[in-house]
Amino acid sequence: MGKELKQQSGSPAERILDVASDLFYRQGYRATGINEVIKESGVAKATFYNHFPTKDDLCYAYLEGVRVREKAYVDGLKFHIAGAVSAAVSGWDQGGAV
Repeated sequence: MGKELKQQSGSPAERILDVASDLFYRQGYRATGINEVIKESGVAKATFYNHFPTKDDLCYAYLEGVRVREKAYVDGLKFHIAGAVSAAVSGWDQGGAV
């Protein structure tokens, strides 16, 4: 049984990035070809090139997505750490155990 096409949900650009992300992770950037991304994402070649004129453009969009996700993760950690520190300091200021 061959590889299945990605579920046809989301915009074409989102599907392309989802497929590219998976392929880059599994095979590496250099080993992943544009035609493979096009085939697995189920978009027309013209649609792909309309969104990503070059493989480098696809890579930049992929890396921007990674940056945004990692920033959101770090921001979430900061929020939880700040809450824990605030609770500990509050307990300490009140003479309670930390």
